[in-house]
Amino acid sequence: MVGLIEKGAFIEFGEERFEGFLPVRRLRGWWTLNELGTALEAEGSGRRLRLGDPVSVSVERVETARGRVDLVPA
Repeated sequence: MVGLIEKGAFIEFGEERFEGFLPVRRLRGWWTLNELGTALEAEGSGRRLRLGDPVSVSVERVETARGRVDLVPA
């Protein structure tokens, strides 16, 4: 995980280091960005996704014209 915003995480993946976006709406539960902007935290479960954490994802959609890669949890 290389970047976080309130709406999700930017994930680097693949040998060629592509970057995509994993929206929090694709994750189970209600997730919020902590006050330091270093972790997404799931309310009530104690789950946390921090900058640098490995995350298993699959590519859902690629929009070449916009340079956008949408990810989902694997």
